Amino acid sequence: MTGGRSRPRRERAAIGGIDVAGDDGSILPLVIASCALGLAVILMASAASSLYLERVRLFSLADAAALAGAESFDVDGDGGAPLAVGDDGVALPPLTDAGVASTVAAFLADEPTAGI
Repeated sequence: MTGGRSRPRRERAAIGGIDVAGDDGSILPLVIASCALGLAVILMASAASSLYLERVRLFSLADAAALAGAESFDVDGDGGAPLAVGDDGVALPPLTDAGVASTVAAFLADEPTAGI
């Protein structure tokens, strides 16, 4: 021992054959890169969740339009299309392409679809 005196910094850094004196100030780029990476992850997560929510809204609108079109049959049977009869003798209300298309178009006109 040298009587409680420590070695100079340069001499301590070279112990073990590794010179670490050139690493002064290198933590700032690491912090900046870490913050940039964290910000990028946050932005990607928010963009992905926004896309997912828009997808859910679009699928909900499509399901509602399909339901409106499927329920567009003429209950009374006075729409001009003949009623079909099932195997068990029960009358089946007819669906026409024009009737389904007009019902879906009317549904989409009434439904708020802004932003989709």
